[in-house]
Amino acid sequence: MDVGFLKHKGGYKDGEVSIYHTKFPNLRAVLASELLARWGLVVARPDGEDTAGRQKAALMSPAEIVERACNVADLAISEMEKRDWFLEVPAPNSGGG
Repeated sequence: MDVGFLKHKGGYKDGEVSIYHTKFPNLRAVLASELLARWGLVVARPDGEDTAGRQKAALMSPAEIVERACNVADLAISEMEKRDWFLEVPAPNSGGG
């Protein structure tokens, strides 16, 4: 399960339930998800020619779309890392000041 919950006891949130995520996607997963959202319904692959010699296309299967999106995301992130396009940032200060 990738969500959790916490039932508050006492204080102003007494009895309320907070729901939170227990898993977060990394950069590759975020990019792959974006690609899936864009390609999910329209990605096609060559499928020969019709009788007039025009290119035919067939929709990719869901498995093919997922594999393509993950492969493209992995390759893109790897190339960005190689080019040093990511900045290392410190963790936020939780000291309140």
